[in-house]
Amino acid sequence: MSLLYVSPASGGKLFQAGVSEIPQLLQNNNIYALILSAREFQPKLTDFQPDFLRLLKGTHIFYVPLLDTPFISQKDLSKVDEISSLAAMFIIKGKNVLSTCYAGLNRSGLISGHILKKITGASGNTIIDHIQKHRNPRALSNSTFAKIITKL
Repeated sequence: MSLLYVSPASGGKLFQAGVSEIPQLLQNNNIYALILSAREFQPKLTDFQPDFLRLLKGTHIFYVPLLDTPFISQKDLSKVDEISSLAAMFIIKGKNVLSTCYAGLNRSGLISGHILKKITGASGNTIIDHIQKHRNPRALSNSTFAKIITKL
């Protein structure tokens, strides 16, 4: 399941997914903001087929290229924090946000974790449990990313 959160006040939603799931989620969920975070696979608009481009109409695309490794730079963490603040604001205002990486587990989980912290204020461990329950039990298996979320 890709739906992680629905704002009780506005109905805005947070989704987390891998690249293969993007077309279906765009088609069925009125996605306002698409966050792409797989550094080794960062599609450009010219990479997409015409049918897929029609799905992107009206969607704001944000690139936050990260590697799924045990190291993340402070610069990359700052980008994650910046985009998660923006995404949290969109959700609070009733917009739908899709956080993606290649498999939809670690990098997208790091971003989703930051977004959930900003919206809910829940503890890092609660957020990790929530993402693993609603996305995949292997989500946030990157121990560095999990540690970052526990310290939020």
